[in-house]
Amino acid sequence: MRALLALLCLLFAPAAAFAQAAPGPSAEIIALRDQFEAAFLHAERSYPDDEAGLRAIAARLGEDTYGQNWEAVRAEAARSLAALPEIDLAPYDGKESARPWADLSAEERRVWLIMSPGVLAGMRFYDAQQVGVFAASALGFPHMMREGGLSAMRLGTLSAFAPTRVYRGRFEGRDVLGVRMQRVFAIVPYEQHPRGMLIPDLAGVRIFALE
Repeated sequence: MRALLALLCLLFAPAAAFAQAAPGPSAEIIALRDQFEAAFLHAERSYPDDEAGLRAIAARLGEDTYGQNWEAVRAEAARSLAALPEIDLAPYDGKESARPWADLSAEERRVWLIMSPGVLAGMRFYDAQQVGVFAASALGFPHMMREGGLSAMRLGTLSAFAPTRVYRGRFEGRDVLGVRMQRVFAIVPYEQHPRGMLIPDLAGVRIFALE
């Protein structure tokens, strides 16, 4: 569990590493994001050894901050989805894939399933690229380390020279994000929360080995 969280921390810093050319986010969503992050970083100092407490305060701060303008959140989700390049996923129909959700422990599943509106917004799940990178890495990195024998150092090198790419498409009748990540391609189904954020269906994530 700790190794997985450490990998995610490395993966999400900085988000610009995964940026693809597209019109930028609105001034409103940028202001909300900056307000949330400043408040979260200030609060984090009060929870040095309490991850559950820190996640709880993050959820409250997310609700309080983004709740000022859920329409901006909804608009950013639509913009970020439209900005992703489309991909034809027909070549993956019928291909053998892994479903790494089944390999997670009950504790790991519980952490990923705690997704209130405040948590979703705080994790920037109004950004389609962020959603794709999160879901693919949360499940794909451990899969590659386990099945491919890759070290964290090699994954870091692969990330630096073959950065993650995120696409949008349809697969098996669902809207999905396609994520090329180092040696694998992940298909991430998602639903849209009533307040606009994109919710990845982690149990439905499919991992295909790149040839």
